[in-house]
Amino acid sequence: MIKRENVRICVPRYMQIGKGSLNELPEILKILNPIKSYLIVTDKQMVEFGYVKKLQDILSKAGLKSNVFDDTVPDPTDEIVLKGINFFRKM
Repeated sequence: MIKRENVRICVPRYMQIGKGSLNELPEILKILNPIKSYLIVTDKQMVEFGYVKKLQDILSKAGLKSNVFDDTVPDPTDEIVLKGINFFRKM
């Protein structure tokens, strides 16, 4: 296990609320940064409901690549956060 003393997390300040907001995500992401690949952090239930696939389809149509880390839970432990960081590093 990797031992880290700190982790930097950047939380965007843009919020899009209301019907059809998900479809606006590619435009918002392009405003924030010209990143071409994103990591979607979620839980297995959101994957099972089909929400993650819908999001990935929208990103893909906009020419944006994405990977999914779905091994998280509400109020994740440091162990789960480190697992996500390791997943990200392997992308």
